[in-house]
Amino acid sequence: MNTQKLSSHWLASASVRLGVLLCLAAALGWVEDAHSQSVAISNIWTIPTTEGRTYVTGATDTERGVAFNPFTGHAYIVSRNGGLTIAIVDAQTGAHFGTLDVSGISGGDFALNQIGVADDGYIYAANLTTSSTNEARPFKIYRWTDESATPAIVYASSPSGNQSLRFGDSIDVRGSGTETEIIAGTGGVNATNLVAVFRPLDATISVFTSRAIIVPRGLNILATDFAKGIAFGPGGTFFAKNNGTTTTAKLCSYDWESGTGAWIRNYAVAGSIAAIDYDPATGLLAGVLVGSATAQHALLVYDVSDEVASLVYSNNFPPPLGANGNAVNAVNINSNRVVAVEPRNGVQMAGISVSTNLAAPNVIQQPGNLTLVQGGYGSLSVNASGSKPRLYRWRKDDVDVPNATNRILTFTNVPLSAAGAYSVTISNILGGTNSNAGNLTIMPATLSTVLTQVWRIEPGNVSYPWLLTDNNARGMAYNPAR
Repeated sequence: MNTQKLSSHWLASASVRLGVLLCLAAALGWVEDAHSQSVAISNIWTIPTTEGRTYVTGATDTERGVAFNPFTGHAYIVSRNGGLTIAIVDAQTGAHFGTLDVSGISGGDFALNQIGVADDGYIYAANLTTSSTNEARPFKIYRWTDESATPAIVYASSPSGNQSLRFGDSIDVRGSGTETEIIAGTGGVNATNLVAVFRPLDATISVFTSRAIIVPRGLNILATDFAKGIAFGPGGTFFAKNNGTTTTAKLCSYDWESGTGAWIRNYAVAGSIAAIDYDPATGLLAGVLVGSATAQHALLVYDVSDEVASLVYSNNFPPPLGANGNAVNAVNINSNRVVAVEPRNGVQMAGISVSTNLAAPNVIQQPGNLTLVQGGYGSLSVNASGSKPRLYRWRKDDVDVPNATNRILTFTNVPLSAAGAYSVTISNILGGTNSNAGNLTIMPATLSTVLTQVWRIEPGNVSYPWLLTDNNARGMAYNPAR
């Protein structure tokens, strides 16, 4: 343990704070394994496109859905190559085991695209529709009660009512019985800030109803953010990701009754990630990195349990490289497995090992020093090990910084008075430790009396829909006569 003097009033209440946090987290579904200390991830097998399996090809984008079923120890791969197939493979060896019954499945632009497994072992798969209000192409969800069952339609309609949207590029499944939930993102030319959540009508779980959830657009939410990756988060939240220039995974809350949602925070991840999935037991967020014929494709896993994304695993898909022009893929992190598919690049399965040995917190990366210009922005950060959850409390010159309880301390429009020595106390159920102090130096700005800022509009302001966070607004002028 760090021998520096600890903040006595903070540590004296650490066990009480942690107890409250654990009770609250358990009640809200935010923590399922509060004592997990460390997670190790390692590749178990890969299926390259050169192996010769008809459902893992390198010439087309026909494989876009995968899932792991911990009840059977099998993984599922959805393929449209040469006809619709849902292959069953052994999760430990990758060996082919069989196929799911796909009789009666039809409609949509693609009859099936994505697949998931609920907490009771029921299997759900959805089609892809580019026009959900078209009677010939409604959004459909099918259910298999087990691997020998015939599929049953549990939903066939438009989740967005009269608004014609693309559904099926991304789905996620969680819960069991009447508590089963399915979420689907929207994309395509009519992409919007909407996701759809589905729940069963009654205990038969034979018919699902949908609710369109609207998250207001703004600086942190754009129309295309819910297109390629969607995953349930802790409690009443979901993660969303679009590939390309979007370098953050969005965590949003949602309310079923009101049909409303709200942005919570961003997690900085690789911009080329498309599909994502989240495991509440470990706080891990998995994603598939979209590459090209020359750029590598990979499975990435981040630890997001400390409210920031820390990369903990990266594994490339097997050669040869193939361009995934649609940037649609799939990943499923479930129990002790994470499985991913990248069209034209194969399938891979990794195992997750969680250590449950308790460990006191330890600083592994100190805050360091930072110099900013008056009015500028920047951040100090710390990395720590030890059992989770970990609590953070930043202090400036031995005085608590209000609301500074994350791993990263961010400064915006920084004043001269912010200069000082910043340290952070990190504590968990076993105790606490202090980081070294990082010095923040503020350089005075030279303020000119010639120019005075009159007003400012931030991009993404909902009151100015023509000024988005893209490169479409390129011209401006001032008219002194008006």
